[in-house]
Amino acid sequence: MKIKVFFSLLLGSALALSAQGYKDGIEYYKADQYQNAKTILERTLNASSTDQAEANYYLGAIALHDKDLATAAAKFKAGIAANANFPLNYVGLGEVALKNGNEAEAEANFKHAQKLVKKNAGLMAAIARAYFNADPVKYAKQIDKNIQAATKINPRDAETAILRGDIERAKDEWGKAAACYEEAIYYDDDCAEAYVKYANVYSHVNREFSIKKLNELLGKRSDSALAQRELAEKYYENDQWAKAAQVYGEYIKNPNHFKEDENRYAVLLYYGQKYDDALNLANKVLSEDPSDFLMKRIAFLSMAGKAEGETDEAKAKELFVQAKALGEKFFANNAGKIHTVNDYTTMGNIFIQLDEYPAAVAEFEKAVELNPDKSELLKSLSNAYRLANRDEDAVKAMTSYVNAIGEENASANDLYALANRYFGLAQSSEGVAKIEAADNGLKYVNIVEQRLSNNYRIPFLKTRILLVKNNGDANEAVVEAAKSTIKMMEENDEIANDKNNYISLCTIVAGYTVANDKATARQYYDKIIKVDPNNEKILEYLKRL
Repeated sequence: MKIKVFFSLLLGSALALSAQGYKDGIEYYKADQYQNAKTILERTLNASSTDQAEANYYLGAIALHDKDLATAAAKFKAGIAANANFPLNYVGLGEVALKNGNEAEAEANFKHAQKLVKKNAGLMAAIARAYFNADPVKYAKQIDKNIQAATKINPRDAETAILRGDIERAKDEWGKAAACYEEAIYYDDDCAEAYVKYANVYSHVNREFSIKKLNELLGKRSDSALAQRELAEKYYENDQWAKAAQVYGEYIKNPNHFKEDENRYAVLLYYGQKYDDALNLANKVLSEDPSDFLMKRIAFLSMAGKAEGETDEAKAKELFVQAKALGEKFFANNAGKIHTVNDYTTMGNIFIQLDEYPAAVAEFEKAVELNPDKSELLKSLSNAYRLANRDEDAVKAMTSYVNAIGEENASANDLYALANRYFGLAQSSEGVAKIEAADNGLKYVNIVEQRLSNNYRIPFLKTRILLVKNNGDANEAVVEAAKSTIKMMEENDEIANDKNNYISLCTIVAGYTVANDKATARQYYDKIIKVDPNNEKILEYLKRL
């Protein structure tokens, strides 16, 4: 019979083992998660369903782990005061005595415990563990003696097998430790700590196997906070965030979850793009602790994500306004807190959506300053400069990006963007500076044209750059680029998607050729009428031809 069941029967406890309560704390202790165990045991100590003798024993055992002998002794004595027939508190006092160098007193306490519960393997394993905790080298004989006694009483005792596993683990004998934990599971397939320790041994070499074992445990112990949390953590560590979020969602319904678990769950919801759920949970935590830095971040980021996913333009604008307000709260009064690149770029994108371009520039500059090695940020900064009409800075930032990755590694879209930045600089420049910017733009347009030969936007950009270079007047080069664009738009059925630019291009060709080639001019005016039959201005031109 397992020691925890035996003691419940001995004490006439009315507690059902499935009613976790303080027992979650015991499971955390046995899984070597002492702070978590302490939190739950202290939280549930005064509950009517808590066995004071048992709970105080584990609080004392945690104090022993923390090397606080005085508190440990006090807890064990409180447990004895609650129920003098609960033997483990005497085992606890025995361990205190060992650590104080009083072996005779320790042995007296161990013997007293054995008188209360005769021939119980779990109790003998607990005594062996007390010796092991005190000094595994000095008390090697006593440890072995008590383990043998436990095995003689019950060769299939799970707690004895777990102790043997812990002893092997302390020697870095991971394979032997795992075998002992597996043995404990075989002896007691309901033993949560055995599953957890077994899974943790394997977690660094085979996380999927660890996850499988913890799923087995949760299938047997759906009420165990330890099982729920460990499985969620293993999914998280294995980058299976959707599954981690699903298990965390069930786990935080358990009254024995921890506050930091709500934070982790909110983060997972955000990364899973469940922005409403993440926002609601973050607001719940913030209602209890308005200073929670992480939850202020999640609220801000989730609102921004929600805004980006909104298809209704008016609603999206409202959401971006709310995201901006949450972002300002997040960044305000956070002296000493660490902000991330994602924080700054998200705020920058919010400002762009709200047409506040200088503010957007400031955020992207902070992001680049924080992580200058992340070259992708230079593209976003360049775009912000462009929107803020800082054309020279836009060119510099985009050029820095292309140089950082190498022109040969830059995508066609990247080089097109650089050409477009030079186009903007040419528009805002005069004289030699305008010509230089236009020539650089044409250089990159030509490179892109060699890579992508069937996209009308490329010759269209060339047309625009050539026009700027020629002070807004058409010439042969402008007309040839315009004709190429028109032809490509017609062949690829792009006219309906960009009707106004198609008309502008046809107007350029017709206007340039009308003096010397009326047939070509009429041809291109007819193209305009075909897509815009009521264009009175063009109809008038046709009458004059």
